[in-house]
Amino acid sequence: MRISFGKFSLFFFAGIYVLLSLAKLWAISLPFSSSLDRLDFVFYFMTLKQLLLIGALIELALGLVCFLNKNVRISWMCIASFSTALLAYRTIILFYLGLSPCSCMGILRRWFHISMQTESILTLTFLLIVFPLSWFYVLKDNTKNSLRRR
Repeated sequence: MRISFGKFSLFFFAGIYVLLSLAKLWAISLPFSSSLDRLDFVFYFMTLKQLLLIGALIELALGLVCFLNKNVRISWMCIASFSTALLAYRTIILFYLGLSPCSCMGILRRWFHISMQTESILTLTFLLIVFPLSWFYVLKDNTKNSLRRR
């Protein structure tokens, strides 16, 4: 059985999202997570802990959809839409606050001794790779199917 690059990259990105979600869930449950009780910069009615919990649950669900769903296009659409939302959120923070801390990597930042500024750069770089690649696979599949119908 041969796995295409699109399927491999789908599983790779889904695996990264699952890893990040587990790291966020672990970071939220630790005692030093009291620093996450401040209000978020964009969604001012939520704390960072609540926002990280919602993001972690969505990332976990996204990974499950990608691993269990047989329709690859739907999986790429889920990754593309979630990546678009995250990129919009990070762009708003970048525009208003510069490279501000985001805690997007959860406990992984402490394990690998990554500074908050480097974490912001890494997450933004990850999104700038995932965003166009995921939309490429969504639109590529759409154009391929529309050419078959003619």
